[in-house]
Amino acid sequence: MHGSSNSWRSRRIRGVPVIDLTLASALGAVAIIGALRHEPPEGPDLLTLPVAVVMCGALSLRRIHPFAMAVLVSVPALVQALVSVSPGALWALAVYLVATVSVATHDTEARAAAGGGLLLVSLFLQEWLDHGTDYVFIVLVFGGAWLIGRGLNAWTTRALSAETTSSETARLAVAEERLRVARELHDVVAHSLGVIAVQSEAADALLERDPTLARASVQAVRSSARGALDEMRQLLGVLRAEPDGLPLEPQPRLAGLAQLVDSFTAAGLRVALTQSTRPAHLRPGLDLTAFRIVQESLSNVLRHAGPVPVSVSVTVAGDALVVEVRNASSAPGPRRLPGTGLGLIGLRERVQALDGTLVHGPDGSGFRVTATLPLSGSTA
Repeated sequence: MHGSSNSWRSRRIRGVPVIDLTLASALGAVAIIGALRHEPPEGPDLLTLPVAVVMCGALSLRRIHPFAMAVLVSVPALVQALVSVSPGALWALAVYLVATVSVATHDTEARAAAGGGLLLVSLFLQEWLDHGTDYVFIVLVFGGAWLIGRGLNAWTTRALSAETTSSETARLAVAEERLRVARELHDVVAHSLGVIAVQSEAADALLERDPTLARASVQAVRSSARGALDEMRQLLGVLRAEPDGLPLEPQPRLAGLAQLVDSFTAAGLRVALTQSTRPAHLRPGLDLTAFRIVQESLSNVLRHAGPVPVSVSVTVAGDALVVEVRNASSAPGPRRLPGTGLGLIGLRERVQALDGTLVHGPDGSGFRVTATLPLSGSTA
């Protein structure tokens, strides 16, 4: 029922809201009946009927052309006052009140002031032509109606602004969440897919020449695919989890760094891992970020440089955890896989969120990635 009511209010006929057409028609019917009965007597029908129709019909424009409505209300009434007697029935009072509130509510401040002033001047001139003295009454009633209209305009503007702000906030939140998920998908799956691609090429090259080595590459592909599938399922589970259910993010840690290195060694990289003693418990965000730095760096080496020697070190220097990955120059072989460009950007965002620094670039004949992560907040 509520929905159908809103639909009726929003319906339009040739751009004019149905509710405004209904209001204009109702007041027009009352005005025509009063004019035909000469209650009160205000002049000949040839004058009063057109004036009544134009004044009441003008209310159909109160939302779409409020200033034009003010003109069509005030000018015919003034013409009738000049020729005969000004419209003095209750319907005329209602038309002026609705017109005053409407022009103040639905038009800009300058046009609202001009439209309100036009209606007020028209009423003053009619009062003067009829030798009346109710000027104070006109100012109080119609000036108050105009102020009410401006108040409604301000309230509507604030409501629309709040709705727009809320919608924009929700849109930004959705965009940020999509970016976070995209980054997680890249971090979790990209390295496994890189391993699969490289090992598939190796298996294809060795299939006829050395089936035993080819079988080892195929097994590495199978292992990487299963690992990627498991992590993908975990990430999807995170997306589906309730707030009070499973942890909100996958939780790889530096404790699993050796297994990560083994997976890349099986893919062909020659990785030398160095780890110094570090605090027994690191902040979850720092622990996860350090793991992702190694994971993304090794993925990039495998993707862009191929099976080359790589050194990975995770050490504590002062009050910071330093993660460094160095690799030699590219190995000869087929064209390396292109990257998305999101990996290092994502790492930089993660490191900056921890007030750390990330440096990466050519290092002699190879490439180096160094991240310095403050240990503040870690517990022993």
